[in-house]
Amino acid sequence: MNPLKISKKLYNLNLNLLNVKRFILNERISLRECKEIVKEGIAKREDNFLSVIKDRIYAHNKSPYLKLLKLSRISYEDIEKMVSREGIEGALRILKEEGIYITCEEFKGKKNIERKGGSFSFSQKDFVDPFNNGLGEVYGGASMGSATSMHWTSEYVMQKAVHLAVALEAHGCLEAPLALWLPTLPSQIGLAPFILQKIGVEPKAWFSQTKMFPLEPLAYKAFFTLNNIRSRRAHVCNEIPFKYVGLQDAHVIAEWAARTIKDCMVCSIRTFVSGAVRICVAAKERNLDIRNTTFIVSSEPLTESRRKEIEGCGCKIIHTYSATEPGFIGCSCNHNSGQAGDVHFFKDSFAIIKYSRWVDSIGQIVEPFLFTSLYRGCPFVMLNMELGDYGVIEKKQCGCLLESYGFDDHIYNIRSHEKITAEGMKCNINDILNIIDSKFPKEFGGASIDYQFVEEEIEHGLRKLAIFVSPRVKDLNKERMKQVLFDSISANAHKDMRIKIWQQVNLLEIKRGYPYATERGKTPFYYKKLMNHGLGL
Repeated sequence: MNPLKISKKLYNLNLNLLNVKRFILNERISLRECKEIVKEGIAKREDNFLSVIKDRIYAHNKSPYLKLLKLSRISYEDIEKMVSREGIEGALRILKEEGIYITCEEFKGKKNIERKGGSFSFSQKDFVDPFNNGLGEVYGGASMGSATSMHWTSEYVMQKAVHLAVALEAHGCLEAPLALWLPTLPSQIGLAPFILQKIGVEPKAWFSQTKMFPLEPLAYKAFFTLNNIRSRRAHVCNEIPFKYVGLQDAHVIAEWAARTIKDCMVCSIRTFVSGAVRICVAAKERNLDIRNTTFIVSSEPLTESRRKEIEGCGCKIIHTYSATEPGFIGCSCNHNSGQAGDVHFFKDSFAIIKYSRWVDSIGQIVEPFLFTSLYRGCPFVMLNMELGDYGVIEKKQCGCLLESYGFDDHIYNIRSHEKITAEGMKCNINDILNIIDSKFPKEFGGASIDYQFVEEEIEHGLRKLAIFVSPRVKDLNKERMKQVLFDSISANAHKDMRIKIWQQVNLLEIKRGYPYATERGKTPFYYKKLMNHGLGL
């Protein structure tokens, strides 16, 4: 079947109205079609928003949002009037004030939703779009622990592919030879080859940070659920040279980049932010010329120190902001805004507002983002849903290609109050704090105040995690403490990708010392120490 006819049909029917299993598995989409889909999504934002509200919430009796809306006596017609009068974002702010929002703790089922005298208990599964047919299962945070389990859809892959295409074009590297330095399954990262293949980008190599081979049957048992998808998976992945390269061997990737630059003048590497830093450090140590390498990075904050480390090697950065639940949220442009981590917000697929709340784990008031999904096929129905991130939202002009598509909203200084991210691996902060607060005193003695979880910024902008143990605790069994922590945060610690990655570079240390106190004298369970000025956040 002609790929152009398929793409036009999808475009004319608003893309997400079709079951596109065959399309997503076998056909590619052109850059021109990606641009058309983006422009159509922006032009029909309000229609798409109201369609999701009507078909995914009011037509679904078990929707958690419907219960909240009924409690506030808000009808679909009321929301239509709000949008007509205030626009999408204005309507979302009104709904938030009426109690129509979900915190990350409520989404994960760790806390009841209490609004206007009503109390509800939900789990992640209750927020799954009931009208989508999942093609397989992946996990956010690369683990089976407190991570999000998600059944991915063809439209979800398309959403990522379309936005990746316009992002690569904006940076002029759509044709550059590309390699992956990412872990394998069962995380959502395993979708990378499919997303790239949809836009005609064939990875030249997959350097995996973990030893699990990408075609391992057990890994794909949950990831792929249909025979024809398994067949297509084998075809795609078998074409990519695969090699295990641990975090301590970043020079292998740097050498690949230097060879490719010498032959082709340019190359791209898809990895985590810390992975890009490690490659640049290795290139400097071995005097390798990797100038004109573009790093497509994600999963960690792009701090100023990390950006300088990468750009100091003559390399470029495409900083992407995505999450397991919604998909591809935003991407940096090729104009240096002066703000590390500045990304254009993909408002064709999402709406975003902020609100204020106190967060116990970091001991301060933050303004988390609330996301709303606008595209059909998003694995979770999202209406003012918090994902644990906060930062700055600002409308501004930079004159780049992404702005010409209508992406004039920027978000930057993106941080998480709910999870820590190191070497691209995520872990819920509260999971760790609960362990050192309850299990550690029982297992090793002392009281909860004798233990503190510390995140430190070290050389080159990389991160180090530590648990400080007060001298009041007599016996310091470091290896036992690590094992108790790992066993507690993961159902299968010996198979958990996060733990494998962290162990490679001895990321977590047990240290003897009194816990840090803030400037106000408070000694929090979690303390973030920055290298530049030593202040806790």
